[in-house]
Amino acid sequence: MANGYIVDSIGPYYADGAKKDGAIMDDILTRDSSFKDLFHPGDCLVFDRGYRDVVSQTQSSDYQTFMPNLLAPK
Repeated sequence: MANGYIVDSIGPYYADGAKKDGAIMDDILTRDSSFKDLFHPGDCLVFDRGYRDVVSQTQSSDYQTFMPNLLAPK
């Protein structure tokens, strides 16, 4: 149950454009074991389109992954 508290922070990851959201998430999934301590198989992860490259990886880790098919208005 969500309670509004931040229980962990991973990084730093610099927002210089060199590393995109999906690449950062891939790095966290492959190198940081503390992420797997916070989430359990069957937990739901909701991503925006910037994470589309890691959807198959999160699903293979038995997380339920959702990505709304919405585009920002032009």
